[in-house]
Amino acid sequence: MPENWHHIPFLRFLLPLVCGVLIALQLHDCYWWIYGLFFVLFIAYLFIGIVTGWTVKFRSQTLVAFLLQGMFLSAGMALVQYQTPWYRSDYFMRDADSSTVFLCRLQKPPSIGEHSIKLEMLVEGKWQQDKYSSASGKTMIYVRRDSTKMDLPVYGDYALIENCFKSPDPPKNPNTFDFPKYLRGIGIAHIARVDASQLVFTGERHQKLWWTFIFRAREMFHDAVMREVKNGDAQSVGEALVIGTKTAIDPEVQQAYANTGTMHVLAVSGLHVGILFAVLEFLLNPISWFKRNKYGRVSKFLFIITIIWWYACLTGLSASVNRSAVMFTCLATGKLFSRQNNSFNVLFVSMFLLLVDDARCITQVGFQLSYLAVGGILFFQPYLQKLWRPKWKILNHIWTMTTVSVAAQISTSPISLFYFHQFPNYFLLSNMLAIPISFVVLVLGLIFFVVNGIPFLGPATGMALDYSLRLLNGSVMAVNQMPGAVINNIYINEWQLGILYVFVLLLGIALLSKQTMYLFRAAFCLCIVWMLAVFRDVKAREDRRLVAYSIRDHDCMLLQGAGDAILLSDTLIDQNSSIWTLNIRNDALKSGVMPDFALFSLQEPFNGASSVLYGYPWLIGGGKVVFLLDPTSVHQLPKSAPEADWVYILGNPFINLPDLQSRFPNATFVIGGSTSYKRHSYYLNTCKKLQIPVHSLRFDGALVLE
Repeated sequence: MPENWHHIPFLRFLLPLVCGVLIALQLHDCYWWIYGLFFVLFIAYLFIGIVTGWTVKFRSQTLVAFLLQGMFLSAGMALVQYQTPWYRSDYFMRDADSSTVFLCRLQKPPSIGEHSIKLEMLVEGKWQQDKYSSASGKTMIYVRRDSTKMDLPVYGDYALIENCFKSPDPPKNPNTFDFPKYLRGIGIAHIARVDASQLVFTGERHQKLWWTFIFRAREMFHDAVMREVKNGDAQSVGEALVIGTKTAIDPEVQQAYANTGTMHVLAVSGLHVGILFAVLEFLLNPISWFKRNKYGRVSKFLFIITIIWWYACLTGLSASVNRSAVMFTCLATGKLFSRQNNSFNVLFVSMFLLLVDDARCITQVGFQLSYLAVGGILFFQPYLQKLWRPKWKILNHIWTMTTVSVAAQISTSPISLFYFHQFPNYFLLSNMLAIPISFVVLVLGLIFFVVNGIPFLGPATGMALDYSLRLLNGSVMAVNQMPGAVINNIYINEWQLGILYVFVLLLGIALLSKQTMYLFRAAFCLCIVWMLAVFRDVKAREDRRLVAYSIRDHDCMLLQGAGDAILLSDTLIDQNSSIWTLNIRNDALKSGVMPDFALFSLQEPFNGASSVLYGYPWLIGGGKVVFLLDPTSVHQLPKSAPEADWVYILGNPFINLPDLQSRFPNATFVIGGSTSYKRHSYYLNTCKKLQIPVHSLRFDGALVLE
């Protein structure tokens, strides 16, 4: 914690820069006057500095401060606009038409998914009307795995592709993960989904030596782990913990780490870089040449920094790893020049540099969690440490680890609740077990990385790594299976998130100033958060909604009204399943129906809610009448059907659409997710020809009636 705020000058520059970045992220067009504003403020600042000889008098300090803050604010806005690829004149989709052919280069090895192969590519040129021109921009190309067999490309391979790029589709279900927003955060605005035959590799290749070495090292470690580590879960967790590859982790194992608050162990973060830094210092400190000789000190500095950044690249340059690598670079630089570093200033310097390099990284969850966690540890941990001073060394270590975990939890809990909707009750216990074991795993993993090709030594290290990974997984799973391990289905909105961080800020001010009035204000903030939650619950009891979700190969509807909520599905959905988590959970949480709702099958008649009546195939809820049309009910159509608002088509019934239109003249036809693609297209095209109101859940997304 800083004793004097003048020791952290970068905070004065960082705050306006962050504000500028956040403002620019809300803009959806390029405004050239932002560059002009920065230039004018910069010239004015230089002019005043030259006129006054950089000795600013007291009466000019306010003006200079205003110019400086405005300059960094406009710099943040200008950075976002400059780094946004689709604002550039040579962006590859600018003026592109259907005949345009693009030249792309693979930036990293392909990622193999269940249904497709993901290729992250850099567009370098395009042919338009037989004329070649250079182009810029990043893109994702998804190659369908069920298409023509394709040999996996290698990093640096060039490929040609015709223009089949488009902006990614918005979320098909309300309040679900916004994939287009995520892609914009990493600088991608257009993607392509193609068959293997649509992508032609030229046979040419351009590789950078550094990245070639990195990718080969990752591949070698993967092969060695697959060979020497026998347990499947241990293999996947070992790769995630050492080199940051998480694609092969079993969902149940991943959920256990999330439930116990140890997900940071799987995500390579500052903890891992800090362990590597400590190990390097431990190994090099006994060598006197590194201490006494000036060339030795420089050599030690360069060696440590090279290894840290090599490891950062090896693990994928995530936001948390970048933050940690920059911080340790600053610390090592200060140590080289025998300068004392202020931890807060180093933290702010690292954030400043990362934003200058990529301003959009501030939207990444890993970036936010990393800086909040470290900031919370630096600020709150010293106060918590003073609460108890154990005499025994082992107790002191345990207490230090406890205070670090609690400090990090204080600063990250609000944003974790906002994104993940759960709180790990046993985070202290799980971290007490996981962090020491993960330290052993990482050290063994790095040793195994070096010696895996050496007879006897490689297999012996691999065996030790295998057993330590099993111990890590076993301890996490054991904590996860304890009663009450996690509180699920917690929902807070943006207002509650902001108020909770005001609470954290007031708590910090109370610790600094030692004035109890700030504690009362902090408690008042918690009361406001509680009142907003109560207001949302009351409103949810008054809301009437009928939602038909867009889910591939499934049909699911949520009916909400007069305090009742039911979920109708063609299959009984487990609340731990991916169908529930990806498509329904967030909407159910935001609408206030969790956890008090009933789950029924679409083929199971019931009358269990006062606002909903259902007798297959009729459904009445929220003032709407729905007829469920499936291969069974299509043969049970009454001659005089009641007035229906929706005709919901499930599966693949053989239907006569003109006849149905005459029976339900005022209904909107809804084509469900369980309908096959071929039959779906037939229904949709026929409805459009007959001018029947139609809504396709597959193409148009969920249908929501308030």
